[in-house]
Amino acid sequence: AGWGCMIRVTQMALVQCLIYHTLGRDWRFNTRADLTPGATFWQLIALFMDTPSAPFSLHNIVREGLKLGKRPSEWFGPTSGALAVKSLMDQHGAQSCGLRCVTFPEGIIYTNEVLEAFSGVPRKEAADKAAGASSSSGGPSAPAGPSSSPSECPTADEPQAAQQAKRESSGPAEDVSGVVIWLCLRLGVDSFNVDKYQSPIQACFSIPQFQGLAGGGPANSAYFFVAANRENLYFLDPHSKCQAAFTEIPSPTAPEQLAAFACQVHPSEPRQLAWSSLNPSMALGFVCQTVDQYEDLCARLKAVDADLFEILPTRPEYNYEGGLKTDEEDPDLVLL
Repeated sequence: AGWGCMIRVTQMALVQCLIYHTLGRDWRFNTRADLTPGATFWQLIALFMDTPSAPFSLHNIVREGLKLGKRPSEWFGPTSGALAVKSLMDQHGAQSCGLRCVTFPEGIIYTNEVLEAFSGVPRKEAADKAAGASSSSGGPSAPAGPSSSPSECPTADEPQAAQQAKRESSGPAEDVSGVVIWLCLRLGVDSFNVDKYQSPIQACFSIPQFQGLAGGGPANSAYFFVAANRENLYFLDPHSKCQAAFTEIPSPTAPEQLAAFACQVHPSEPRQLAWSSLNPSMALGFVCQTVDQYEDLCARLKAVDADLFEILPTRPEYNYEGGLKTDEEDPDLVLL
């Protein structure tokens, strides 16, 4: 019915984060090498098979969507997708290739929650460190190389009981080797505000930690945006023709099937969309492999647009003494 395109886009965005983390920015796809059973890329895409046992399958994202009030066949938005994936990564812990995940659906980054993901300490304890990290004013630095071992990734055919045992017996939180950050924004009411927001969003594509933008076009079509210039954004399209279901990876002994499969999991070229056609709702994906990289990301975002990319040490707590008061003439109006 067309309702699953944002789920596929969310999968695209997450697998890009995993590829960056395990294979690095300089990795280039090679059909024969990367689709050999046991290869790192092979292990990564197996996590997204269309089977309930795969950690990040369509089935499991739909299941998490139910918790968000999204029934099967109802449209996901970028924020719903990011929240669903965050829940799945929480369930699989550091077995998600050493990555943890934080999602900011309100469009504000809270540093103590990122530090908690790195260290595993409660947010109140992380808050003391957050102020220092959030106020770091050092200049941008080159990102460090990938630090995760491909062997940390579970395979899709691994029994769920075995995966659960791994999670329960996993090492301390310090073994976490990176954090995925989803920043959810709405940049316009009915349409994307090109005059105000094109420049800062375009600048994100030059930030080393940036992995792409999960968003869409003007007609409820979801796309994964991987590049941009002054005229257009460039995206991978989940609506492209593909096999009925991704339940297996063809054997290297069947070269024709393997070549066709390679075109589906790794399209050769993106499509383009004018900035004026971009949907205002989006989720920006970032990967930070160290706290230093997170501090560097904060510095870069502030340099791009400190008003748009708001970064706070902790989430504010609002306390109302004596309860809320309502206007006598208009009971729907709350007086603070």
